[in-house]
Amino acid sequence: MLFNSIFNEDEIEIERKVIKEEYIKDNNDISSITDELIMDTVFGGTHYQHPVIGYLKNINKINRKDMLKYWKKYYTKENCVIVLNGNIEKELIQHIDSIQIKNSPMIYKTHSLKETQHYKFKFKNDNHTDQTILSVCFKTLGLKDNNRYSYDLITNILGGNMSSKLFMSLREKYGLIYDLNCDSHNFKDVGYIEIHCSFDNKNFEKTFQYLFEEIKHLKYNYLNHKEIKDNINFVSSNIIMSQEDAISFSENIGNEYLLTGKINNSINKIKEYNKIDKYNIQKTCYNLFKNENMSIVIIGKQNKIKIKSFIDDIINKL
Repeated sequence: MLFNSIFNEDEIEIERKVIKEEYIKDNNDISSITDELIMDTVFGGTHYQHPVIGYLKNINKINRKDMLKYWKKYYTKENCVIVLNGNIEKELIQHIDSIQIKNSPMIYKTHSLKETQHYKFKFKNDNHTDQTILSVCFKTLGLKDNNRYSYDLITNILGGNMSSKLFMSLREKYGLIYDLNCDSHNFKDVGYIEIHCSFDNKNFEKTFQYLFEEIKHLKYNYLNHKEIKDNINFVSSNIIMSQEDAISFSENIGNEYLLTGKINNSINKIKEYNKIDKYNIQKTCYNLFKNENMSIVIIGKQNKIKIKSFIDDIINKL
């Protein structure tokens, strides 16, 4: 199926209809809309800015010839990573080892984000909801970034659990937000960390102000030893637990090897986390939380000019 498909014309048309339905569904799903706006804003000028599903005009016009050309270029044995996980029969391993593969490098496209002096801003007005969605992102160097393990801790400290700084402030103390999520997203050579939350339209200014107060505090102050160790233990426990899901574990191993050519097991990752101290966290935050690294995406019923002016005032103090 993978290397000897015939791409029947009738099957292509059936699948085209399915993809168009998925495309329409995504364009009516607020989570998908938000994700696409983030990718377009953070990764503008690179191939990552485009949605995986593509655009309707391309879905309509793509043909068998186009598909075969792409398939022959990228869907090769040399470009393939196979992950076996479980009680594997010896004969299966021997069979896979017998497959003849040319010793040639995988095909990668190198990406880099353009340097900017100011943050990127994307606003989408939505008059049909009482909620505003806010995503604040800071660009990184993805899987090749030397600070990637520090980013994992920073996102957990800010909003990775119900004891995180932003959850305790925006949810518990001030009661402003409906939900909160912080995470790091890595590709081979680019990436970003994201702070995402939703709240009542009238709470925009307070939410944005208190959110950036926590960011500013991390940027200019040291955390205590206990707080760092607690977060290291939390992140390490999540890594260990994730290995219990065979599919998730295999996907993570395959993705990392595909993009880096290495397998970084859980023991090594936990060792890297345990090297991190308050000085590393503060220095990383200081270099990360800068105007030129930032992208802000907002969806909601807001006055664009008014909130942009408010954002400028807050960020100029960062």
